[in-house]
Amino acid sequence: MLTRIGSTQFQLGFAIRVLTLLTLSVCLLFIAPRLSAQVTASPSGEIFAAPGATQVFTITVASGTTLGSVDVLTLGAPNLDFTSVAAGTTCPTLTAGKCTVEVLFQPTVPGRRQGMIALYDPSQTVLLVVSLDGGGVGPMTAFGPSIISTFAGGGTGGVGGPATSAQLVGPTGITVDGFGNHYIADPKANKVYKVTAAGVISAIAGTGTAGFSGDGGPATSAQLNNPMAVIVDGAGFIYIADTNNNVVRMVDNHGNISTYAGQFYPAGGTPPAVCAAATNSVGDGCPGNQMVMNTPVDIVFCHAQNLHVADKLNNRVRTIIRTTYNTITQVGNGVAGYNGDTSTTGVMSTTAELNGPTGMDMDAANYIYVSDTGNHIIRKTLLSGTTPEVISTLVGTPGSAGNSGDGGLATSALLDAPFGVKVDPAGDLYIADTTSQVIRKFNIADGKISTIVGTATAGNTGNGGPASAAQLNTPVGVLLDDNGNLYIADSQNSVIRKVDVADPPSLTFSSTAMGVTSPAQDVTVMNLGNGPLTITNISASGNYSLGGSDTSCTSSGDTLNAATSCVLGIEFTPTAGGAVSGSVILTDNANPTSQTISLSGTGAVPTEAYTLTATTSTVSMTPGSSAMATLTLNSSNYAGTVSFALAVTSTDGTPAYVTATATPVTLTAGGTGTSTVTISTTASAANHSLAAPWNETPWASRGSIAFCAFLLGAPFAFRRKRALTLLPVLLAVISIASLLTLAGCGGGYSQPHTQAARTYIVTATPTGAVTPAGSATVTNPAAVTITVTVQ
Repeated sequence: MLTRIGSTQFQLGFAIRVLTLLTLSVCLLFIAPRLSAQVTASPSGEIFAAPGATQVFTITVASGTTLGSVDVLTLGAPNLDFTSVAAGTTCPTLTAGKCTVEVLFQPTVPGRRQGMIALYDPSQTVLLVVSLDGGGVGPMTAFGPSIISTFAGGGTGGVGGPATSAQLVGPTGITVDGFGNHYIADPKANKVYKVTAAGVISAIAGTGTAGFSGDGGPATSAQLNNPMAVIVDGAGFIYIADTNNNVVRMVDNHGNISTYAGQFYPAGGTPPAVCAAATNSVGDGCPGNQMVMNTPVDIVFCHAQNLHVADKLNNRVRTIIRTTYNTITQVGNGVAGYNGDTSTTGVMSTTAELNGPTGMDMDAANYIYVSDTGNHIIRKTLLSGTTPEVISTLVGTPGSAGNSGDGGLATSALLDAPFGVKVDPAGDLYIADTTSQVIRKFNIADGKISTIVGTATAGNTGNGGPASAAQLNTPVGVLLDDNGNLYIADSQNSVIRKVDVADPPSLTFSSTAMGVTSPAQDVTVMNLGNGPLTITNISASGNYSLGGSDTSCTSSGDTLNAATSCVLGIEFTPTAGGAVSGSVILTDNANPTSQTISLSGTGAVPTEAYTLTATTSTVSMTPGSSAMATLTLNSSNYAGTVSFALAVTSTDGTPAYVTATATPVTLTAGGTGTSTVTISTTASAANHSLAAPWNETPWASRGSIAFCAFLLGAPFAFRRKRALTLLPVLLAVISIASLLTLAGCGGGYSQPHTQAARTYIVTATPTGAVTPAGSATVTNPAAVTITVTVQ
């Protein structure tokens, strides 16, 4: 069964069901919503004036129809911004008669909110939808620098897994529903994908083969041809700009597809005939499925959830009115060109010339923004039925292509074939400046333009870093989520990129010397909401401060109006070495009420150095004396006190009887100082060994030895009886020998004893200290030595 969204009444008669089964062409003829006596609502839709407002809807169910259930939805999600009030709700179960549904509008975020009351039969087939619309009011905190990443695509995988592992071919459109599911139109793949809030990707429409088939059946079995855009209505139904089939397709809550607007004919072919009631050749005045389009590239809903189509080659913005299913043109006269704006030539919205309109968006005041691509401008007008309204150019110079003007008025800037455009709650515009390879931002507060994503050079770089330093390649569609994050259909890179502005950035400071203040890193705090952002407190943890010269956010009581910003110039002054973490915390009236900027840095302990020389390198001393030596110190950048450890050794390994002390030296950076080394010796420090222990003359030595040997052996050499005879002669010999050597057996010296010198080495090892301890690393020079000779 086909389900048609866009009318207050929906025909479910038996004849329609039979015709649907018989032939697709007959199905297309009867798909147009009709006013029905089955289910009606009064009022048929509601635009809530303010948050907190309520509205009671009276639901009338005709005899023979059973109302099975009722949902109050926000982009398909129940009880989000629009909720049912139990006290005023008597639906759902009802067979004939009346019941009521009371709806409370309590928006969760600022900006335009879309919802619907969906009424189902017992089989969960939609009988009626009632449009709900309203605007949330409040601040929305955002931060820069914003970080870019890949949201979907870039892989080689298929569906069923992480979106970042999947392969996209050339995505051009992206949207989001109330559950946080994203939908991606990939025209080169001839498919529409869904990425869940958990990041899992699946195909929800298209077989991958270009064609036109499948109405009335599962969307995944249908053929699409170059689908360029996708959006979701308040009930969660999905609408697809099936560009080369020249139609808009719709996927209902059961996953079935149908043609919602336009008549199929191939791109470049001959358009089919329009209805007899048409007021022009493209079918204005006809039901939505009897008008003709030529390359519909983008779609958007207004307050009443009328569908608006950028009918590119018809040079119009077409509107299918939800309650009547009638078609009108609200922007453009069908002529390709530029004939001025209301302010310059008096041209109004319906008489203005467009030149290949592509991207569109609506704000909470029902203004539509149109990328007039061939004219290289962004235009704005109010939608108010068939009444012509003032049209103006907000961005760009009509007829002039280029990439210039950042920092100046947007009306003096140059764009180059802009495509996607989105408006945030504050009224700022985000523009895919496609041929310039950048995303531009128009600030409503001052009328100026800037580049926020891209370097103007085609490429695929920058993930994980600032969006302004990343490269894009033919950005087409753009999306803003409820937190202000920007999504970009980076078509030639075959990915969807995400620019995160809602999460405060994390800053990393380079290694900074202790006690030194780093250059400031700026964080811009922006209010993307439509209410004042009041900052009640800003606190920075130790080692970090808001001392940067660009700081314009005050610590308390600072108020940012819509579309304005201030800057936090964050500095890092480490008081300790090593990794230092910290944060800056903002407290304000946004949701959430506090935001934390995480900070990290490294405190570098400075290196200080000095030199050391032994001015006195040798000292001669006598035992039991003292002497002085001098050490000279020169500071490169060291400031502190140097002390010395002294060690004394002797060259021959004998115990040292020498002591040494050195006075500490206090240096200033770049200064010079001296240390006095006091060296003391004891009486034992001298050498007590003989210099030449046998210093006799050789002949005297040999004579003494011979004499002693003769004297000792003589008594045995002679017989006793002969001893008496020779005794006088022996005594004479002894007398003569005694005269020749005074001490033949005891030894004797022919000259005085001479004592040798002993050498000692005094080693001075310096150690520099800093205050406070650990505040610097001191490079101590090598130890020096003093040679001490004692004699």
